Amino acid sequence: MQHRSARALFASLGLASLVACGAAPEGAGSGQAPVEPTAPVLVADKVSVETVSLFQAVKGDLVLHGAAVAKPLPVVAGRAGLVRVYVTNATPKSVRLAVSAVAVNAAGVEIARGVASHSVGTGAPRDDVPSSFFDIALPETGFVVGGGIRIEVREVTSLGAPTTAEPLVYPAASESPILLPIQRATANLEVRFVPVRYTAEGQNLLPEVSTEGLEAYRQTLLAMYPVSTVHVAMRAAGEVTWDQPIAANGDGWSEALGAVLEARQKDAAADDVYYVGLFRSRTEFGSYCRGGCVLGLAAGIPGPRDAEERAALAVGFDPVNGAETVAHELGHVHGRRHSPCGGAAGPDRSYPNKDGSLDAIGWDSRDGSFYESGYDFMGYCNPSWVSAFTWRALADRVDAISALSVATPSGPTVPAGGNGLVRPGSRVMPYRMIHVDGQGGLRAGAATTRRGMPEGDAVTLRAADGTTLTGAYYGYDEIPGGYLLVPNVRNSRETFVIDQGAGLVRTGATVTF
Repeated sequence: MQHRSARALFASLGLASLVACGAAPEGAGSGQAPVEPTAPVLVADKVSVETVSLFQAVKGDLVLHGAAVAKPLPVVAGRAGLVRVYVTNATPKSVRLAVSAVAVNAAGVEIARGVASHSVGTGAPRDDVPSSFFDIALPETGFVVGGGIRIEVREVTSLGAPTTAEPLVYPAASESPILLPIQRATANLEVRFVPVRYTAEGQNLLPEVSTEGLEAYRQTLLAMYPVSTVHVAMRAAGEVTWDQPIAANGDGWSEALGAVLEARQKDAAADDVYYVGLFRSRTEFGSYCRGGCVLGLAAGIPGPRDAEERAALAVGFDPVNGAETVAHELGHVHGRRHSPCGGAAGPDRSYPNKDGSLDAIGWDSRDGSFYESGYDFMGYCNPSWVSAFTWRALADRVDAISALSVATPSGPTVPAGGNGLVRPGSRVMPYRMIHVDGQGGLRAGAATTRRGMPEGDAVTLRAADGTTLTGAYYGYDEIPGGYLLVPNVRNSRETFVIDQGAGLVRTGATVTF
């Protein structure tokens, strides 16, 4: 709905003809004519606000064809954005307009303002006609819980000065502003990088991570994730040494990822901290990746309560080029499956485009560039960016994690001296990690602990005496296989049969631990 004042809202000014001779008027240069108003051209009934959209990384409509969008994309508080206002000009000529986006708080008080100005042609507005819309930057201070946006439109002269006509205000001052779907006051992403010293195959290599490299990771994650801040740091406890081969075809990745998960436990990391191990098995990337290779691996597709599965492993050759790999793997840790592009395994069937292409225009806040086309970064195609589908899903996961506390199970309390895995005083349950290869083969891994019931796919195991255990399976998306967490409550080494499997864990398979 368009809102207008009873008075004429727009008038245009023109330049009078040049004075051919005679004295110049006071204040004018010789040979110049004064600016004289022409008869006003009233366009109040011909210019209207059509659509209002917001970019924080991807385009989300707030008002579409004059109507509020029922389920807009989530908006992040404390994160800068770009408001795109589409204006319809039904006059027979172009009109120069200045359009302002005014951010207000829950009380309706203005907290930020931005403006853009140019001429608008005739016809309906479209994304491929830049003159039909206005892109207006708003700072992070303009986005608060309960806040909204008003749009002000003024006609301006060819010299850029506003006319004296009252501006068009949308929505009208007597009505509520365009409300922003902000669900939380803060949204942060905490990442700790674990340098893995690779000593297998006669090597002694650490990943290439510098202050500049950490900043490259931070900026990429901030640009693509629905958060207001990203904090990155190296693990305070330092590096992890790994003496087993990690191959480009995926062999050895599962075990090395297990070492990153163990490091996270030893550090007693807070629930909202994500660990990313980085390694180099060769000096140069080209020596590692020849005709295809695994670049990263996440700890399955954990659920919102799976705090202790928030870990991934990635190659650490070049942070600038490797930052999107880290973003991709952390997407899995946030519960995202692959987008259907580039042969990615296990694609999400609910992704809106079958080829994995973007479902909305993307915007890179780092340099202001747009992705008019491209592919979702959870697939394997380039150029890649975050889709509206993935942005919404990531925001939902961030919200879910912020609203949850990990359930404290009944179980032993870690003694004052600790157990080498979690902080003293924590209530934990002992588990055994079982590695599952690409053919469904099972091999026992390290003992571990969890503070809550894992949310992976349920797997039932049976001992010789008929006792059953329920484990949780986490399947990998990047390589075949995964790992199984099984309660480690028996006092003796025993063989268990899978009574009911999941994923590659086959019914009838056996494992001894």
